[in-house]
Amino acid sequence: MMNPLSDLIETEFLPFVKTPLRYSGAEKNTIVKDHTGKTSIVLIYPDKYEIGMSYKGFHILYHILNKRDDIVCERAFIPEKDACDLLRQKKIPLFSLETRTPLSDFDFVGLTLPYELCFTNILEILELSGIPVWSKDRKGNKPLILGGGINAINPEPVADFFDMFLIGDGEEKLLDLIDNYKANSQKAKTRKALLKKMAEMESVYVPSLLNEKTHIVKAVAELKPENYTDSPIVPIMEITQDRMSVEIMRGCNRGCRFCQAGFYYRPLRERSIKDLVKQSSKMITGSGWREISLLSLSTSDYTNIEPLLENLYESCSKKGVKLSFPSMRAESFTQEIAVMASLGRKTTFTFAPEAGSERMRMIINKPIDISSIIEVMSIILKLGWKNIKLYYMIGLPFETNEDIIEMAEMINDIGRYSNSYGRIRINVSISPFNPKPHTPFQWAEQISLSLFKERIGILLSRLRNPNIHMSWRDPEVSILEAIFSRGDRDLSKVIYSAYKQGALFDAWNETFNFELWMKVFKEEGIDTTKYLSEKSIEEALPWDFIDIGVKKEFLISEWKKARNESLTPYCLKTCSKCGIERKFKCKELLAEKVKPSGMKQIMEKHSEPEVHNASPTPRADVRYRVKFKRLTSSRFISQRNLSAYIERELFIHDIPIAYSRGYHPLPIISFSHPLSFGFTSDCEFADMGFKDDYSGSIEQDMRKIFSNVMEFVSVKKLTGKFTPLMNFIDYNEYLVVIPDDAAEYFTEM
Repeated sequence: MMNPLSDLIETEFLPFVKTPLRYSGAEKNTIVKDHTGKTSIVLIYPDKYEIGMSYKGFHILYHILNKRDDIVCERAFIPEKDACDLLRQKKIPLFSLETRTPLSDFDFVGLTLPYELCFTNILEILELSGIPVWSKDRKGNKPLILGGGINAINPEPVADFFDMFLIGDGEEKLLDLIDNYKANSQKAKTRKALLKKMAEMESVYVPSLLNEKTHIVKAVAELKPENYTDSPIVPIMEITQDRMSVEIMRGCNRGCRFCQAGFYYRPLRERSIKDLVKQSSKMITGSGWREISLLSLSTSDYTNIEPLLENLYESCSKKGVKLSFPSMRAESFTQEIAVMASLGRKTTFTFAPEAGSERMRMIINKPIDISSIIEVMSIILKLGWKNIKLYYMIGLPFETNEDIIEMAEMINDIGRYSNSYGRIRINVSISPFNPKPHTPFQWAEQISLSLFKERIGILLSRLRNPNIHMSWRDPEVSILEAIFSRGDRDLSKVIYSAYKQGALFDAWNETFNFELWMKVFKEEGIDTTKYLSEKSIEEALPWDFIDIGVKKEFLISEWKKARNESLTPYCLKTCSKCGIERKFKCKELLAEKVKPSGMKQIMEKHSEPEVHNASPTPRADVRYRVKFKRLTSSRFISQRNLSAYIERELFIHDIPIAYSRGYHPLPIISFSHPLSFGFTSDCEFADMGFKDDYSGSIEQDMRKIFSNVMEFVSVKKLTGKFTPLMNFIDYNEYLVVIPDDAAEYFTEM
């Protein structure tokens, strides 16, 4: 179903870019539809493929939209710089991955706004697509540029580039938006008339209309199981979060005053254990991944965390599937959680105290003391972890140098405690605080470069433990983030000018250019102190017209309580009347309380660190040699990625591949010599070892495995002493096809 652009992409683009798998679309579980008679939308994450494909919201919307027969939903990402340059050189428009359709041919171009430093990337995407960057310059009804995501709750810095924004959870409102479009796109005589009809919807903001309507963030009341796919898209290349992710809850009940996500995603909504176990089981079968990440803002706060882990253990342990966790809250962390986490890969355990002194933790409404951290350390170090990460912020409101000294003392105490466990690495990560819209700290001042550097110096000078390794985020990056975070429409011209002068991929250290941005602010007559200084609570803010459900009066009250070093109990203890309770019965959105029943047996089995009897000798009871073809769709897959792909397929089809022994067991699969990059092949080989309980049809099973991007040819059993593949092949035969117009090419040379 590819369009005529596909051949050009195959011959003139993919062979000449770094990591062509970012653009090839050769992934498992993609959905390809005919566009005829359907409303089309392309979802775009404005960063590299491996970052965007790790974003859970992307997969939810892709699944929901494609469930509708009358909607086509595809994906795109910003290409790397080399690929951007080649697209321009070859005059190839930016295209979707599924059908390689130019983005300008879609009805909607949906761009998520995940963070502030992706703004110039958005302009690059529009220019590469041949779509006018400024909304005012677009004519006709196609395509409509739609923004969403957490940073759309202050869309003003990029408002002039978008036709509309959808504010809040997109699961239901995006479908309503498309239905509105279908009903009015033919009736509306002008683009403006169509946008007016779209603007009638609650949660839709059309910047060009400049109306005074308050736009309400719509949170879905229920995280419905049908909104989550059982067969997620599985990239062939490695991505940032290369595992299954299961959203166990959305929102947070803690009320940390600096946290935008905690306020934006209110109310807290939990999924049932039954739904989570069912989805996890199906995703294991549908994806082939062998690791599940339990996704939430605070996994250990899930009401039924221990019964959930118990149920997941029962369904996952037999299949060798491991669990992983994002950052944990020390005050809700338990021995049971640690034991379950220890059954997976012991990489790094992460906690975020955020502030170093008890006074500052009162100010940010995150009361946690050193004893809680030490208790957690005791649990995880005894279970064998060797790497701990601690997150802190510098520059929080009302912070003094004394608070930084206390931070150093806290870190040193943790370091001293770790000494008795041998070589433990404690990674301390420091970020400059950024004031965020729709939080109690939205009025706070952004810490200056000089003060941040001074306080980093104070901290460094007081850390005295060899186990402690400190790093910090570039404060210049945080300055720019703070400007855009609390920015207004005056910044659109700055973003455009910086982009035209070369700003791109600003979130990446190697391409971030602070001097360029400061130069552009000066050229455009923008005083950045307007966005960085403390604000009065009486001052009108650029994002005041957006109502996220939390009352501004509540945020003001929390700002004052922070100044007075006063705590607000978390929601499950006492309703703080933040405003969200006007629309939701918050406690009814939690999962029904369940008591764990089998955790005791699991704890008894795994309460001590697992001992591996490492052995270099792999165990394979029977071996087969498979001959297969590498097709065009697999010509850019590396040997390593191909091995991972085959391992996942074996797992999906429940074929008992044998594994090596040792600390990190690997499937017993070996290949012939690696195929040259970009080549297809009619004759490739793989040797595989299987367990003695394998009783399937090897030929039928291999046809299942070597499908999609490869083609199965034959298989034979290896007996006795066999020749390894590296010695089995002694020559290669190549076929070079010279195109009809080659003479013209060689003449030019």
